[in-house]
Amino acid sequence: MPLGLGLAPVSASDIFGRTSDLIAAGQAFRTTTGQLASAGAAVLGIQGVTNNLNVNVFIYSLLMVANTSQSDNRLYINPNSILVDAGLTVNLLTSIVNQNPGSSVVSQLTALNGSPAAPVAANPSNAGTQVGTYGILGNTTQQFLQNGSGLWLPKGKQNTFAAYGILAAAAKGAITIEWVEFP
Repeated sequence: MPLGLGLAPVSASDIFGRTSDLIAAGQAFRTTTGQLASAGAAVLGIQGVTNNLNVNVFIYSLLMVANTSQSDNRLYINPNSILVDAGLTVNLLTSIVNQNPGSSVVSQLTALNGSPAAPVAANPSNAGTQVGTYGILGNTTQQFLQNGSGLWLPKGKQNTFAAYGILAAAAKGAITIEWVEFP
């Protein structure tokens, strides 16, 4: 059963088994915050909202990279909410890429926001329930969703998900997510 919001009609392994089919059908997407640099302690984040969509959203990859070791990286879900973090000011909806380069299908996410170019603050307390804490070694990547886990955001509901890297000092980092959308 995937980590997520509500009961899922299929398992995470079913979705992973169908990922290549969903990519071919133009129903798989990816985006990134891009590399951001902080001058001191800061919060790097990405937050998505589904507001009564007519598709299910399954996030199967949430990857963070940083040039310094970080011991406080967090994953949140907020069921029945469309609250957004006012500190995440960059609209990432326009940077979503369909994983099938020839597809004209666009993502139906309601909102997708990320940290500004020089992140200084964000408010994880608006993000809902913390469902994961991760460490990352400097100059490495950390996959937040491991061993077949994922975030399931059911259609017809209001949901928010967020991932944050709490940077203890000056650092560079990025967060990349990949997901599928299907009926």
